[in-house]
Amino acid sequence: MKDSSQRPPELPSDPEFADPNFRPRKDFLVVVGILVILSGLVFLALAAGCAFGGPVLLDKMPKNAFESMQALPFDFMSVMKNVLLAYGVAIALPGIFQVWLGFGSVLAKRWAVKLLHATGWYLIGMGVMQAIGQLLMIPMSISLNESIESFGAGAATSPGLGSGGGMLVLEFVGAIVNAVGYLITFAGPGALLVVVYGRKNVELTCRYHDPSTSWTDAVNFRVLILWVLLFSWLPFVASVGSAVPALVETSLVANKGQAIVWLAVTAAIAVVLLFGVAKAKMWSWWGALALIILSTAIPAWWLKNMNLLVLLEQGLGAELFATMLESEESSVDEVKERISSVGTLIANYTIFSMAFVAVVYIGFLFYIRKHFGCSGDEMLASQES
Repeated sequence: MKDSSQRPPELPSDPEFADPNFRPRKDFLVVVGILVILSGLVFLALAAGCAFGGPVLLDKMPKNAFESMQALPFDFMSVMKNVLLAYGVAIALPGIFQVWLGFGSVLAKRWAVKLLHATGWYLIGMGVMQAIGQLLMIPMSISLNESIESFGAGAATSPGLGSGGGMLVLEFVGAIVNAVGYLITFAGPGALLVVVYGRKNVELTCRYHDPSTSWTDAVNFRVLILWVLLFSWLPFVASVGSAVPALVETSLVANKGQAIVWLAVTAAIAVVLLFGVAKAKMWSWWGALALIILSTAIPAWWLKNMNLLVLLEQGLGAELFATMLESEESSVDEVKERISSVGTLIANYTIFSMAFVAVVYIGFLFYIRKHFGCSGDEMLASQES
């Protein structure tokens, strides 16, 4: 056991640390830290496959594979390659974050333990939120599938399940499976992080091995969860969000120069916002609120104005559209009307899922609002509230 002179100056006042039975142990930190590093490496491998392997596979596909896309008002192949690159970037950043945190855990850094603890609660919240969302959307899923299967081709492939109790059971079971999948994928690892990094002994071990204070010590734990949420979410807003303009014919993604400007601006906003949240600045709270509202409202506006029939006729599914017309005994106008109604249901389904997530995020923002705009002393005092 080390004597008092070797301990960090703030630790002897902590009765748990002063307990003669206390032994700083890094077992959990090393084991779970290695698992976090491996998880980050998986993300990086997926990112590399998406950003570099995806475009190669597109180039190797037969030239007539995307013949129907030639009618689109933009270069489909260029857009797809840039979208894959955007997805790769969006997946790579959380992967780098996980590797960084994993090494911090192995080295028993106090900032890593706090961030991993906050990440655990973020993952639990994500898993529970997505699971509840799946259950809430069962009625909309049933309506959507009934509309799709009302076409001759769909009805022929699933006899007896297109309506009535069969569809209800099928959708309910599917929703339960998806909900359990979200809990296992998100809440499961999150619970592991909370159990390991939420232990007092682990915190004391890190303070023992890393006596110098960290920026995370001055941030309220709930605000730290918001910081992790934004860090995980912003890459997708910045990178993947650039795919939407191509579909509304601004050719932002198709033009690499404009895409780079878009990514640079959104990346700069992300850095400033994350800095502000780390300092619990009031303007960063308003910025996070505006980001959540805009990143939900803009795609929702596009979806509400999307015309599935027009997209099909422009080339996104010209062959499918022709097959639908041939397989139906109804008139062309009736088929078009039903296609439009399916498009409306798809839009409503997607908008509802986005709105549900946005409402939860906004509710959390208002819950932690009292911790923003505080002085340094007030920020430290808020750690206990």
